[in-house]
Amino acid sequence: MHASSTSTSLGATAAPRVAIIILNWNGKEDTLECLASVRQILYSNFEIVVVDNGSDDGSPEAIAKLYPQVTLIQTGENLGYAGGNNVGLRHALANGAQYILLLNNDTIIDKNILIAFVEGSASLADSGVLSAKIYYHSEPRKLWYAGVYLEKPLYFVHVGRDQIDDETAYSSIIETEYACGCALFAHTSIVRKVGLLDERFFLTYEEVDWCYRARNYGYKSFVVPNAKVWHKVSASFGGEKSPLALYFFKRNTLLFARKHLPLAQRLAVYGDALGEIAEDFWIRRPRFAYSRKQGQSPAQACWWSLASYKRALRRFYTDRLDLRAHLWAIRDFVLRRSGNRGDVVRLLKDR
Repeated sequence: MHASSTSTSLGATAAPRVAIIILNWNGKEDTLECLASVRQILYSNFEIVVVDNGSDDGSPEAIAKLYPQVTLIQTGENLGYAGGNNVGLRHALANGAQYILLLNNDTIIDKNILIAFVEGSASLADSGVLSAKIYYHSEPRKLWYAGVYLEKPLYFVHVGRDQIDDETAYSSIIETEYACGCALFAHTSIVRKVGLLDERFFLTYEEVDWCYRARNYGYKSFVVPNAKVWHKVSASFGGEKSPLALYFFKRNTLLFARKHLPLAQRLAVYGDALGEIAEDFWIRRPRFAYSRKQGQSPAQACWWSLASYKRALRRFYTDRLDLRAHLWAIRDFVLRRSGNRGDVVRLLKDR
């Protein structure tokens, strides 16, 4: 799909070709709303590529019917954020795109986003990975992301998060720790050099890993404030605090640490992961209570009290899906199980 007109100073003949890659997995309504906003983009030379990750909610049929000019690629299975976007990236590289924009399907975008990104990239001599200024979809003036900084050992903090944007703060291009994958823009020469997303992550941390890899080639990450996005925030897997999100976030934090951090910092991340679980268990654990009924010997009372406590612990573990998500994440990291982990996903999704 191409815009028919543009207000950019680039000029129609000079406008470089951009591939907008949108990943869909059972997100029909979100994706259709996203495409409706993309359709309004003021730019003369872009292609929309929707990669469908094996949806069974009628998404492909609806997209094909309502947006026949969109390039729709169906993978036939859920390849995750990394695998699905890699399909789109391969298409963009093979079909002459000069820039790519990875765009979450649960977003609405400003019509000038490509103008802002292309001009921002040109001002940096195409030597940067760019992201947008991102707002909450539910509160359009409240910021979700205006950059990010790192607190040791491994805690990324969103700049400006939950602040109301008055258009004076965060109004110039600034360097950031990584470009948010919700709306990530880069020249294809960078993609060819850095390579595709690491599919071991499957979901979360892929763009952080990719930006760190880009940094090794001399490409820094920046936020372009004139590129604006409104994000529904983790709609695809039930919100940021869902057990499924917690599992992938914890496992992939550990995987990222193993890939990129020095030993001392890595050990601190591992210690924090274990300490968080231990502290949570200690605070919320069921308390052991010794109970002796009439006619029981002390030994029998102790046995029955221990058996009762064992049942309480089992109920505690069964009911605490967030605790199980953390434990399984650490287990899978230790056993070097990455990617989809379908058995875990089936147990944790929709909870």
